[in-house]
Amino acid sequence: MTTLPNVLFLTPYYQSRRGNATTARRLEASMKRIGQPFTLFAYEEEPEAEGLAKLAEADVVHALHIRRTYEWLQLADTALQMPYVLTSGGTDINVDIQQKQKAADLEAFVRQADRISVFSRDGVKKLDQAYPELSRHISIVPQGVDPAAAVHNNELSGWLQTHSGTPNILIPAGLRSVKDVLFGLKVLEALRVRFPSIQFMIVGEAMEETVKQEVVQAAEARRWMHYHEGVEMELMPAFYEWADVVINTSLSEGQPMAVLEAMMHQIPVLARRNGGNESVIQDGKNGLLFGDERTFHEQLEKLLDNPELKKKLTGQAKSDVLERHSSDKEARQYQSIYKEICHAGKEKDSSV
Repeated sequence: MTTLPNVLFLTPYYQSRRGNATTARRLEASMKRIGQPFTLFAYEEEPEAEGLAKLAEADVVHALHIRRTYEWLQLADTALQMPYVLTSGGTDINVDIQQKQKAADLEAFVRQADRISVFSRDGVKKLDQAYPELSRHISIVPQGVDPAAAVHNNELSGWLQTHSGTPNILIPAGLRSVKDVLFGLKVLEALRVRFPSIQFMIVGEAMEETVKQEVVQAAEARRWMHYHEGVEMELMPAFYEWADVVINTSLSEGQPMAVLEAMMHQIPVLARRNGGNESVIQDGKNGLLFGDERTFHEQLEKLLDNPELKKKLTGQAKSDVLERHSSDKEARQYQSIYKEICHAGKEKDSSV
């Protein structure tokens, strides 16, 4: 029986309610289920010395977020001496490597990686544009949806019930400018003529204080709009059960976990056109897409007026998530990568 490599997963966050932390906890659970040795270190939350000690024991390093990992290694004055995988999801490929100087700073670190994983073909395209001829080192590993059971919270359920109307519109997103969470306010204001009891809610970690203030002020000015800070992923199903429609207004995405979760819970999704959303949503098949305010209005009304369309979209959406976004399948894809790059590294060492 082949011994499995000891994997150290480097993540910016683990304790917070940010997307990186959710990804880390999900992978930790699925790696445990498949028996893969898997240790985590959250370099923005834990002492540097602990990370360096864990590095010394690792056969493989798997790092989430290219730029943040590179910067931590620079601050820690260390380099990765073992095979390593870089997972590039959102900000690092949609923002960081689009900036010439940042792309240049990261180039050696990226090119020396034994493997890079992205969530979709859009990620491959963006990386290959920044670093030509890199695509042969890239693997597409779609994000998995964790099947963990929901945790009931009486206080949260009661709060949601007091803010329920017809329809309930939900945006699950961290509060930062790229998420553009107030994009649809004018449309929702206009829809109140037809739907006077409409309710609009944003739930997510406050990541940029200016955006939080804008959201809080908008909610205070409207009895039908609400903001709830981010919650543990086990509590999110309560929000999906509350929602009649889930919206994603993000200007860019890696691959939106909230959209995948909504699809799993059979809540219809209306998402902005971008590479990450289009890697998950096929317009008119398992959700709806929009590119501007007019289309947003038209598509949202289509969802609200057509129960048969909602039934069709949500049925296909759940089927697609189960087929393409299994968390155990995601873990096994990464496990295969770990084995492959460890084997290649040993062959390289023996030939020197």
